[in-house]
Amino acid sequence: MSDVLLVGVSGDFESSARRVDRRRRPGPAPSAGQRRFLDGRHAHPGGDGARRAARLAARRRTDADLARLAELPRARDAAVDPDEFGAADAAFHLGVAEASGNPVLIEAMRFSIGRLRESMRDIRLDRDVPEAGPAAHRAVLDAIAARDPEAAAAAAAAVVEPTLAVLESLTGGAPR
Repeated sequence: MSDVLLVGVSGDFESSARRVDRRRRPGPAPSAGQRRFLDGRHAHPGGDGARRAARLAARRRTDADLARLAELPRARDAAVDPDEFGAADAAFHLGVAEASGNPVLIEAMRFSIGRLRESMRDIRLDRDVPEAGPAAHRAVLDAIAARDPEAAAAAAAAVVEPTLAVLESLTGGAPR
């Protein structure tokens, strides 16, 4: 095929696409680095990034990743203190990103980990906002263990989307 679709992503993560005739523009195909960047362009932990990280983790995880991931929900489930809970929940989501093997997703999660930790602490304190329990997080882990990318993405969505929907309804869609 002589046409290639190039996607440009700006600093604020807005994207644009255009067709380029490869016959008029010689050069290599998109690099692995560009692919990693595109993988991570929606890396916000509460959005497409959670699904993308889980999908990639199911494809790329190592046995060591899986062993580390298996320990993280236990700490989350055992947490009683809201600060401890927030830290344990954030650690699980960072672990999924790390298992993806994608440096852009990992760095995006590390960038937002403090806010995620605080948000989960606040959710634990606010009984009006549901949070995904142990079974939902276990479903993410099980799908990653089974190397089932679509089940992992669906399970990740089931973890983050209900909480986001309630937060949107409580805030009228505006950021808090």
